Amino acid sequence: MSLLGVALAATGSPVWAQDASASAAVGGGLFGGEAVAAADLGVDLAGDGYALGLGGRLRWVAGEGVRGRDWDAPSEWATVIRYGAYVRDPDDPDALRVSVALGALGDVRLGRGGIVRGYTTGLDVDHHGLGGQVRLERAGLGFEGVIDDMVAPRVTGVRAYWYRHRADAALEFGASAAADVSAPRAATIAPGTMPALEAGVLPMAAVDAGISLRRGEGRQRSLLEGTLYAELIAISTVAAGAHVGVEVDGWLEGTRLTARTELQAGTGGYVAGWVGPLYERDRVHLGEPTMDTQAEPAPTEPAPTQLAPTQLDRARAGGLGHLGAHFDLRVADPALGELALSYARRPGLPDVATARLAAPSLRALQGALWAALEPAGGARTVAVEVRVRLPRRLFVVAEAARLYRGADPATAPAAAAPAPAASFWSATLSLGATLDVAGARSAE
Repeated sequence: MSLLGVALAATGSPVWAQDASASAAVGGGLFGGEAVAAADLGVDLAGDGYALGLGGRLRWVAGEGVRGRDWDAPSEWATVIRYGAYVRDPDDPDALRVSVALGALGDVRLGRGGIVRGYTTGLDVDHHGLGGQVRLERAGLGFEGVIDDMVAPRVTGVRAYWYRHRADAALEFGASAAADVSAPRAATIAPGTMPALEAGVLPMAAVDAGISLRRGEGRQRSLLEGTLYAELIAISTVAAGAHVGVEVDGWLEGTRLTARTELQAGTGGYVAGWVGPLYERDRVHLGEPTMDTQAEPAPTEPAPTQLAPTQLDRARAGGLGHLGAHFDLRVADPALGELALSYARRPGLPDVATARLAAPSLRALQGALWAALEPAGGARTVAVEVRVRLPRRLFVVAEAARLYRGADPATAPAAAAPAPAASFWSATLSLGATLDVAGARSAE
C-alpha cells in the first residue's frame, strides 16, 4: 500500500519530478516475521494538468525467496501504473471540467457518502489493484465514478447530479448506483461439513439533495459556505437508511477547512456508508468470529469450525440500523497537504475512527499516514510512509504498515475454510536516487 502513491493520484503532484525523472531504491526490513529485501524502480512524468508514475517493487523474503504473490495476477501487473492524474479546470463556468485519478484508492467518497465513504484499497498484502476515479462537470450537469480494480473489479459506483450555482447560493440533486459484484456471504452447508463462502452481486442505490448558502469573495480569497443535505439509501433488499447532515466549508487564501455532522437512521440490517474505510476486511470478516452451531457434533465428528461473519451476513442477521452519526473534519492547503479526521458511530457494531495525513508536495520532506481503527473492536489498520530528500539527488524512504492477510477470499487456498482476516506487519527502510531525464526542468 503506497500512501504517497494514493496522495499523488489525488493531488497530481509527482514525487520530486519536473517533467520527467527516474528513480531507483534498495532496502530491507521485515515482512510479517521474516526478513525482507526490496528493490524499487520508478519513472515520474508531469506536465500541464497531468502526472503519471510508473514502476514496481520486487521483494525477496527469507524462507520464501522472490515473492511471486506480489505479481501473480493481472490486477497486480496493472499496478505498474503507480499513480496517474489529469485535471482540466477552465475559467469558463460553462466549460467542461474533468478530473481523473488512477492508483490505489484512498479515502474515497461517492456523492454524499451514503454508499461509499472513506473507501481505501490495498489493505490485503496479497491483493493489489489499479483503481480509478473520474469526475465530469458541464453547464449544470455532473458525473462521478469510482472503481476499485480496473482489471478485476469488485466495487464500482457512479453518480449523476444536477446543480445550479449562484454567487450566494447553490442547489444540487443527485442519484447514485453502486455494486459489490462479488460480495461474500456464508454458503448453505450440510451439518458437520466445512463452511464455505459464496459470492454474489450486491446492488446499492441512493438519491440525495443539498442546498448551500455562501458569503464571501471567492475560494481563492475568503468564503464561507454552509450546506444542508439529505440522502436516502437502499442496500439491495437487505437494508435501507436515511441521512441528514450539515457541512460547513471555509476558504481563506486557498486553505480550506471543512466540518461535517451527519445523523443516520436505518432498518435492522443497515450499515451507513456500506463501503467504508475497512470494507476490504469487513466484506469478508465483520466483527468477531462465531462458532458453527448448525448441529451438535457426534463424539467421532470434528469440532465445529469457526466462521468469520461477512458484512452481508451480519446485516442479514439484523440488530444494526437504528440511530447513528458521522463526524468529519478536514483541512487542506495546496502547498502543504491535507489532514482528515472522521468518526462513525455505528449502532450494533464497533465505532470506526479514521485519520489521514498527506503531504506529497513538499520539496525536502514528503509524508503520508492513514489509519482506521475500531476503538472497541478488533480492527486496527495503519500505514505510514516518509521520504526525505538528501544531497546529490539521494533520498531515504521509510515505510511501516499493519494490514491484513486473508481479507480477499480469492487469495485463500481452495480447500481452506473461511477464517478471520489476520493482521500483518511490514516495515522497510530504503535508500534511493533520482535522475532527471534529458530535457526535464531541474527540481532544485
